[in-house]
Amino acid sequence: MAEPPKRGRASKPKTRSGCRTCKLRRVKCDETRPFCLRCTKSGWDCEGFQVFPKRTVPSQPLLPKSPVHIAPKRVIPKRLESTDILLIEPSSHPRFHIQEERRYFNVFQTKTAPELTGFFESKIWNRLILRSCHDELYAWHAVVAIGALHRTLELSNDPNQDAKAIKTHHTFALKQYGTALQYMRQVAQREMSEYRLRDTLISCLLTTCFESYIGNQEDALTQAQAGIDVLIHWSFNCATEDSCHKEDDMVSARQVSRRSKFIDDDLLGAFTRLDFQVMQFRGDSVKNRPLSTSYPAIPTKFESVTESRFFWDLIVRRVQQWHIVQHAAATEQISTLDFGENNTSENFKDPEFADRIERELEAYEEVTALWYDAFLPLFEESRKAPGSKMFIGANMMMVRYLPSRFAISRKAETSDTYADTYLDDYRTVVRLVREVLEDFSEVPTGQAVFGMDVNLVLSLFLVGTRCREPGVRREAIALLLKHPRREGLWDSLMAARVAGWLMEKEEEGMVDGRVPETARLRIVKNDFVLKERKAVLRCSKLVEGHEERVVLPDVTLTW
Repeated sequence: MAEPPKRGRASKPKTRSGCRTCKLRRVKCDETRPFCLRCTKSGWDCEGFQVFPKRTVPSQPLLPKSPVHIAPKRVIPKRLESTDILLIEPSSHPRFHIQEERRYFNVFQTKTAPELTGFFESKIWNRLILRSCHDELYAWHAVVAIGALHRTLELSNDPNQDAKAIKTHHTFALKQYGTALQYMRQVAQREMSEYRLRDTLISCLLTTCFESYIGNQEDALTQAQAGIDVLIHWSFNCATEDSCHKEDDMVSARQVSRRSKFIDDDLLGAFTRLDFQVMQFRGDSVKNRPLSTSYPAIPTKFESVTESRFFWDLIVRRVQQWHIVQHAAATEQISTLDFGENNTSENFKDPEFADRIERELEAYEEVTALWYDAFLPLFEESRKAPGSKMFIGANMMMVRYLPSRFAISRKAETSDTYADTYLDDYRTVVRLVREVLEDFSEVPTGQAVFGMDVNLVLSLFLVGTRCREPGVRREAIALLLKHPRREGLWDSLMAARVAGWLMEKEEEGMVDGRVPETARLRIVKNDFVLKERKAVLRCSKLVEGHEERVVLPDVTLTW
């Protein structure tokens, strides 16, 4: 008996809209996005959908989708929660790229992003920016470039590594960064919208990170300032007199951001902290900004360490802004980077200035006292869980708060020995930093760390330059040397070199184990070049027979 003829396959037009996995399996795709149900129900990893844009820039297909990793749930007060667009954990490999790009992307995702996030709750580096890599080529190439820099730094710490291999990673980073800049120029040409605003801010954040990483401090400050200017301009354009507080630009931005789907407290906080660094190193650039007339309203009690950090960032930014604007009006020119040294007795002898200073100090003391009262219950609660993220974050906030008590003081107007009264605070700062860097740290001793936010280095530097108790002072400098790290533009080795030189010079004039007033130095200016590992230091001191402090010749230090 003859076999019946085989049934032919029905001829239907081919479709290009199914997911890649279904195409490879030669099955019909239900086209549910972002991952089709046919794949997810059958246990396959859906590779996503091919995009066929009409743009001249060719799109690049997605990488195979790795299992989605959901981060542990974190308790964040509702008023500080980010918008839903930030809550989806991105895949490990958002695009098909050459093997090197994939490898450096993984370095960024697994090592760089956690390092940049630090000990505070933030979705910028491990979610917002990684998610942007799915949709934006500027983000992808910038992230790959930073990942390559991270790998360069890792290998540089190993004396057995070949210099040629290290240079290969660094060269790749520079090429990727150049590609990222090309795509960022396309972002600037888009129609103005909140989408473009968000991409502009992310671009500025990524370029600031890259330039800081390689020590290009001027370019880093330029990129940071560009993002800050865009954010301030946006907030003032969006704010209405009835709903927003226009007396402070960042407070206004925060109120406006509550109504935005794309700008949240994490992103706003990142630029608030960047603005502090811009004002430290480029004070002249912000002199023409409207001066904030008040401090933010502090809650009775902070609900999280993240919230306490947000308000502290606003406080220190307001102090720095006032410091620059008021010093610009002084009769004597002073440095824009004086590391908090108080020169009010020398620069503000006019009664009007003196009265203004008095009012500002009273307002500052009041708002910092309110902040401390709201923070202390949180700090004490964190002591119950040593080593936890809350414990470490609370440590870092206390480390940032304590120097504010001795960095800005009424007593500094008459004598430098005022600093001796804060010995307990110096000891506490050193102890808390040691807990962060040694007792509960997962980073191997001696391994260099990079972060965008200034947290520990500046505080240890202030202890190293203000504390004259030999033991505590040496402990602070030793921590800077033992745990090399770059926080924004603050390099721990630079800080240790300057503080160590200052200590050596002051202790040459010791009398009975104590540094007298006439032997104490004040930093007037510190011009440093990170790429050259060089600092030009200018100090002043009291000299017998002179009523005013005498500025000493510049000293060049290397590290």
